[in-house]
Amino acid sequence: MINAIQQIEEKIQEIKNQMLALGPMHPGSISKQYHVCGQPGCRCKAATKPQRHGPYCKLRYVHQGKQVCRFVRPQWLEELASQLEVYKTFKSLTNQWIALSIQRARLAFFDASDKKLLPHAPATTKNATRNRKSKPQS
Repeated sequence: MINAIQQIEEKIQEIKNQMLALGPMHPGSISKQYHVCGQPGCRCKAATKPQRHGPYCKLRYVHQGKQVCRFVRPQWLEELASQLEVYKTFKSLTNQWIALSIQRARLAFFDASDKKLLPHAPATTKNATRNRKSKPQS
């Protein structure tokens, strides 16, 4: 069991090292947008085969619960796409780290077959909490 925990910790350390090697990152995705300007006589309002303006590239992401949309200039698309890929790698590594941490906790805290690995937790029942509060202070 301890050997399994050590193996998990080694895998977590490998993930941490990979995360340290990541470069600049950015969340989100890029989509292409086409627009109609609405000016009379414009090609985007033509009666036959209208041609919308674009494509314009738009970055969309959510940060701290807020949705953000930004237009991206063509000269920055390649760099931004690279940062989006780095972010996907970061998220993947983070998910692996969490899964390994859960697995480690399961081995360390929840495996009843090895009593010496179980931590000594304070009583958390309502009665235990009530009894601690009601004891007179000396």
